[in-house]
Amino acid sequence: MRKLRKDIKAIAQLVILLAVFTLLFVVFNAIGNMEMLVGMIQETSKLGISIIIGLIGIAIACIAFQSLEARKENKNFYMNYLTLMLIALLFLLTIFWFPYLPIDSNKYMYYFIFIVYFLLGTVLLGLSLRGTHEIIKKTFE
Repeated sequence: MRKLRKDIKAIAQLVILLAVFTLLFVVFNAIGNMEMLVGMIQETSKLGISIIIGLIGIAIACIAFQSLEARKENKNFYMNYLTLMLIALLFLLTIFWFPYLPIDSNKYMYYFIFIVYFLLGTVLLGLSLRGTHEIIKKTFE
């Protein structure tokens, strides 16, 4: 397997670090303002849905690029990947119900639900990116 060039790896690490710091600053700024938190998680969900749809398109293009034999050989992997993607889409769509949760009186429950949704969404997007990377690797093997 090829390794990433050192400069690309360094840039990727800097982007991840910047994203983490930005996220922390935004969340700490939004604490106490429920409307801002809900808006932030909904906008993040919209971006996540766009990313998932794009990754599905990339995966389908890679699958179509493979021979029939390779597609049959990796059929279970592809089905698991597409199932994960559909679960991620469904999860991201449920985030739009977030403002209708009846927990206005208990802000700590609201924060707990926000953190759980955010962490689960991040994990699902990470798994989706990793799965797409695996499909791309299988395509060019």
